[in-house]
Amino acid sequence: MNSLDVIETLARLIVDQCERTARLLLQLGLPEEDKLKLRAGIRYELDSLDLVLRSAERMMLGELGQVMASFSLMQKSEGELLQMDKSTNRVESRFVFAAQLSGLEAEVTETRERIADKIAELRQLVSNERQLLLGM
Repeated sequence: MNSLDVIETLARLIVDQCERTARLLLQLGLPEEDKLKLRAGIRYELDSLDLVLRSAERMMLGELGQVMASFSLMQKSEGELLQMDKSTNRVESRFVFAAQLSGLEAEVTETRERIADKIAELRQLVSNERQLLLGM
């Protein structure tokens, strides 16, 4: 289980807990003061979850941005070494390295997109739950 899966699981658990709490609001005879406290608790949980999701997204995408910057530096260094060493057998291995690096860049780009999409999906879930549960 990767960190994105953990974040998704926790987000869905918190949303489920908020839904169960919201069901208490439907009970007949519940004092208005208790209803206000339950709504405040739901709002707090959903707002906190949204903040955690935004922070996780920034952190995860920031780390991947650093990886991409490292790839750029590696490519620049590799290009300089390739120019210096064209006459040796090492040139062929350098092309293999460049191809591997290119594959890694594509994988990081795909991971960035997957993270952004999943976090957007979870934030939309939180937004929908907020509207549904607090608009009762």
